[in-house]
Amino acid sequence: MQAQIEEISGVVKSGLGTLSGVVITVTTEDENNVLMYTITDQAGHFTLKNVDMTKGKFVCARLMGFETQKIPLMADKIDYMFLLKEVPVELKEVLIKAAPVSGSGDTTRYLTSSFAQKNDLTLGDVLKRMPGFTVFDDGRIKYNGKEISDFYIEGSDIMSSKYSIAVNSLRHDDVGSVEAIENHQPIKLFEDLLFSNKTAVNITLKEKAKNRWAGMIHAGAGLPRQWDMDANIMRFARKIKMLSTYKGNNTGNNVSSMALPALSLEKEEEDARQIIVPQSVRNPYLEERKTLFNRSHLLSLNGQVLVGKSFALTPQLDLNRSTFENTIEEERHYFLENGRTLHIAERESGTLREYGISPTLRLEANTRKMYFLNILSSSIKWQASDLSVTGTYPNEVNKRMDYTYVRNFLNLLYRRGRKVIGIQSENRWSRRPQHIDILQSDTSIHEHIETFAFYSQASTTQSLAFGIATLSIEEGYRFSRHLLQSHLEGLRGFSSSQPVENDFDYRHTQLYASPSLSLRRRVWSATLSVPLSYQHTVYEDCLAGQSYRRNKWLWSPSVSTVWAPNNHWSVSLNGGWKRLPDRSEHFYTSPLMSAYPYLQTGTTGFLNAETAHAGAMIRYKNILQGLFGNIHINRQWTHHDLMVTQDFGSTYIVTGFVQNPYTVRSDHVLGSMSYMINAIRGGLTLKGLFSTFDSRFMQNGQPKQATTSMRQLSLQVYSSPSDLLNIDYTCTYSEHAHRLKEEARRSTHTLHQKLSLTVIPTEKLNFMVIGNHYYHTLGSENKHFWLLDANVNYRLSSLWSFRLAAQNVFDQREFTFLSYTDMMSLKRTYRIRPASIVFSVITSL
Repeated sequence: MQAQIEEISGVVKSGLGTLSGVVITVTTEDENNVLMYTITDQAGHFTLKNVDMTKGKFVCARLMGFETQKIPLMADKIDYMFLLKEVPVELKEVLIKAAPVSGSGDTTRYLTSSFAQKNDLTLGDVLKRMPGFTVFDDGRIKYNGKEISDFYIEGSDIMSSKYSIAVNSLRHDDVGSVEAIENHQPIKLFEDLLFSNKTAVNITLKEKAKNRWAGMIHAGAGLPRQWDMDANIMRFARKIKMLSTYKGNNTGNNVSSMALPALSLEKEEEDARQIIVPQSVRNPYLEERKTLFNRSHLLSLNGQVLVGKSFALTPQLDLNRSTFENTIEEERHYFLENGRTLHIAERESGTLREYGISPTLRLEANTRKMYFLNILSSSIKWQASDLSVTGTYPNEVNKRMDYTYVRNFLNLLYRRGRKVIGIQSENRWSRRPQHIDILQSDTSIHEHIETFAFYSQASTTQSLAFGIATLSIEEGYRFSRHLLQSHLEGLRGFSSSQPVENDFDYRHTQLYASPSLSLRRRVWSATLSVPLSYQHTVYEDCLAGQSYRRNKWLWSPSVSTVWAPNNHWSVSLNGGWKRLPDRSEHFYTSPLMSAYPYLQTGTTGFLNAETAHAGAMIRYKNILQGLFGNIHINRQWTHHDLMVTQDFGSTYIVTGFVQNPYTVRSDHVLGSMSYMINAIRGGLTLKGLFSTFDSRFMQNGQPKQATTSMRQLSLQVYSSPSDLLNIDYTCTYSEHAHRLKEEARRSTHTLHQKLSLTVIPTEKLNFMVIGNHYYHTLGSENKHFWLLDANVNYRLSSLWSFRLAAQNVFDQREFTFLSYTDMMSLKRTYRIRPASIVFSVITSL
C-alpha cells in the first residue's frame, strides 16, 4: 500500500487563463465520497500530499460557473492539467452544517463558533479550547507540540512575530475558522524542492469582516481607581489590509510586552550586551496580572498594501509606555560546603518606567519563480527604575538603561526549472548605555557601561533538484564587532578602592559554507546538513594595550528525518554535534556589577565548548475523532573548559570563570493529548513534562555538582452540558527538585486548580465565577492560597454589551512560592492586587 502513496500537483486553466479558488478533490467512483481536497492558489496551481494512487480513484476540479472535470488517477502520473469550460449554473437553496474540526492533507480547520462560549471576546479566549493548541501567557502558540513559525490573517503575514497582538485583538465573532498548516513551506518556490517541518496558523475571517471596516472598543472603569481600554480597527480588502489597536490599563495587563518580541538566542549574540539587570515584574506561578501594579499603554499600527501583481509592502509601528510598581520579599539560601547554607533576606520596593518605539517596513514577493524579502526595522527603548532594598544588604538603587538598534535584512531567490540561486545579506547595529547608582548608609557605588554591536553577513545560495533529492549550499561571510566600556567606582574590599574600568574591542570574522542534502520520497523525508566555517577572533584590551588572537574551525553536522505513513501519524528524528564559537560575554578583566551585591568577573581565556543532541517526536491526529497527541524526547550533552565560579566574600557575591573542563547532560520529555468528547459537548487536554539538568560549578574554591529536575502534569476539561452552563477546569501539579552530590534531595510541590463556571439564564445575560486554588510546600510548611473572581455580562444588542467584573473577591494580599536553582533555593513573596470592581462597555463596529 505504501508503494501507491504519491504527491500529485497540477494547474487549472480556462480560456481566459489560470483559475484560482478551484476546489480539487480526490474521490472514488462515487463523487460524493471525498477522500481529500485542496484549493488552487492565485496562479492556479495545486498540490496534494500522501495521495492513495490505487486503481479506481479520480481527481476532480470544481468551480462555480464552470463545468466540473474529472480525471482518473494513474500510478505513473503525478502532474495533472485541467481546462475548464464556462457554463451557467442555477443556484439552489442549501443548508450546510459545518463540523467543528475538518481537514485536508496537511491543513486542519477549526470552526471558531464551535469552541466559543458566551463570555468570550477575542480569538485568544477561544483558541485555548481548540484541541491540539497550546497558548502561553506571553501569547506564544504551539500546535501539537510545535511552536508555530508563521501566523497569517487571510493568507497575509501582516503581524509577523508579534501575532499575540492580533490573537488578543480580533473578535472571535469576526473569525470564521482557524487553520493549522503542518509541513508548511513559507517560500513557494521551494514547495516541491525542500521539505519543511514547520507549522503555521492561518486565520480566515467571516464575510462580514472583509472589505469593510470592523473593530471593537472595550472601555472600563472602577474601584479602586481602575481603568481599562482596548480599541482596535481592521479592514481586510483585496489590495489593502490593516489592523491597528490601542491597549491601555492599570489592571495588571502588561500589554507593552507584546510590542517588542524577544530575540532568539542566535540574535542575542549579535546584540549589544545587557549587563545591568532591570527590576523583575514577573512571577512564574500566578497570572502576571494578579501581581503586576502597572500603568501600560500600547499603540500598534499594522498594514499591508499589494504593489503590482506580486509585491506586498507591510509597514508596522509600535509605541509603548508603561510604569510598573513592585514589592517583593525574597529569601535566598545558598548551598555551601559541608551542608551549610548562606541566608540572604531582602525586601524590594520600586518603580520601573519604560518607553519604546519600534518601526518596521517589509517588502516581500513570494511566487513560484521568485522570492524577495527586505526588512528594515528599528527599535528605541528607554528604561529607568528606582528601588529601595531592606534586609541583609540595605541600599537605594537607581538604574537607567537605553537601547537602540537598526537592522536591514535582504533575501533574494530566483528559480529556473529545478534550480534555485539567491543572495542574502543582513546588517545590524545596536547600542546599550547603562547606569546604576547604589547608595548605602556609609558609601555609594556608581557604574556606567556602554556596549555596542555591529553585525554584517552576506551569502549566496544555490539549490539543485534531481530525482528525489535536493542539494543546497550557502557560502558567505559574517563579521561582528562588539565594544565594551565600563567605569565602576565605590567598591570596597575588592582589589582596591580605586575605580575599575574595562575598554574592550571584540572582532569576529567568519567564512563559511553550509551544504545540505534533502531527500523526499513518498512517506518520508530527510535532511543532512554539514556547515563548516573558519573563524578569526581578535580581542583588544585597549587599557592594557594587549591583543588576544585566535583562529578556529567550526564544524556542525546535523541530520533530521520525518516519516509520515498516513495522515494520522508522523515520526521525527533529529541529531547533531556542534563546536561552539567564541563569545565575548566572558572576555574582560575588571569586575562588573549587575545588581548589588552581585559582582561578575571575566577571563581572558578562550572558550572551548562542544554540544551534541538527539531527539525524537511522535505526533498523531485523527480529525474525525477529534484526537490529537504528541510526545517529544530530547537529550543534550555539553562539554566546557571554563567553569562558573561563585565566591562569597564579606561584602560581595562574586561570579566568574576558571579553567576546569567538565561535561553535563540535560534530558527533556514532554507530551500532550487533546480529545473532543461529544458526550459532554466539550473536550479535554492532558499534558506532561519531565526535565532534568546537571550542572558543575566552583564554589569558594571547591567543585560542586548539582542536579535539578522538574515534573509537571496538567489536565484541562471544558464542557457545555447544557445551553445554560459552561464549565472550564484546569489542574496542574508540579514538583521542583534539587540535589547536590552526596547530599539529601530537596523538593517543593505545587498544585494549581482553576474552575470557571458560566451560567446563562437568558440569551442576553450570563454570570461567570472563576476560582483558583494554589497549594505549595515551603520546606516543612504547607500553604493554601485561594482567589475568586466574578463577572456579569449583558448583551443589549449585536453592537452593545456590558460587563461588571470583580477581581480578588477574598482580598488576598500576598503570594509565596519556593523554587530551586543549581546553587540555591529561592523563596519569594509577591504583593497581590487588592479587591477591585470594574464596569465595562463593549461595542463593535
